[in-house]
Amino acid sequence: MSTATEALQMPLRRDAFRQVHRLLRTALCWWVLYSLFTVSSRGRCYAPEGELSATGETCETWTLGPSPFVGLAIAGLVIWTVGWIARGTQNDAQADRLLESARGRVVVMALGSLLIAQIWFWAMPAPGATDTVFFPFPFGAVTIVTS
Repeated sequence: MSTATEALQMPLRRDAFRQVHRLLRTALCWWVLYSLFTVSSRGRCYAPEGELSATGETCETWTLGPSPFVGLAIAGLVIWTVGWIARGTQNDAQADRLLESARGRVVVMALGSLLIAQIWFWAMPAPGATDTVFFPFPFGAVTIVTS
């Protein structure tokens, strides 16, 4: 018998289902937390000469929101991990280590992206202070509205 046939005939452990379910719950919870806490806004109004005035002001509002790329990275990691285990691991301990490692990576990905996006957003110069702004694109999405 080939190893692929043997893998198909092996009964799946109930514990493996629990571990995969735990990974899916972890990924979903951290995506929700990332989405909730990666939201910030700031802005200011200024006159073209650089002085505040009641007429002729330009106002800018910068809004930080979650990036879909973080969600895609988390989903990709989960799919890759489940696929790797479905293709067959050498033993149950290896599958457990792989699932536990994936859970840790999901947490690091979401928390790291949240911290990088927030720190970078608040460390940027004030809106209107410069024409060129660099933002770490995959960690958060910034929208600039000028009125």
